[in-house]
Amino acid sequence: MKNEGRKPLFSVTKADCKWDNYEEAGSKCVKCTHTASGAIGKSEENQSQSENEQAAFRYMAESPEFKAWVKLETANLSGQEGELEEVTEQSIHQKIDVKSEKGSWEDGLWVADLDQE
Repeated sequence: MKNEGRKPLFSVTKADCKWDNYEEAGSKCVKCTHTASGAIGKSEENQSQSENEQAAFRYMAESPEFKAWVKLETANLSGQEGELEEVTEQSIHQKIDVKSEKGSWEDGLWVADLDQE
């Protein structure tokens, strides 16, 4: 992997989100809201609430609101707020961890932590 040995600039975990679980037409729906960015992900496509949580987290992380927040957070943490376009280009090469207690995203794929399931 090209990111091996790099320290993450920051991590986003399940604890950084507000979670709402509800049933709608017999489906176990999950809504994930990233509190810092307001990004929302929803899922009801799976039978399992756990799978819906993972999907909702992924949809939240892929949302335009979350991606914009990542760019701003990267700029703030690197001290380059005024150079956002340059930082945005550089952030493509930064390692950012997105994970929950059930697994993590690695190279765009969900990797389950089998010890937690």
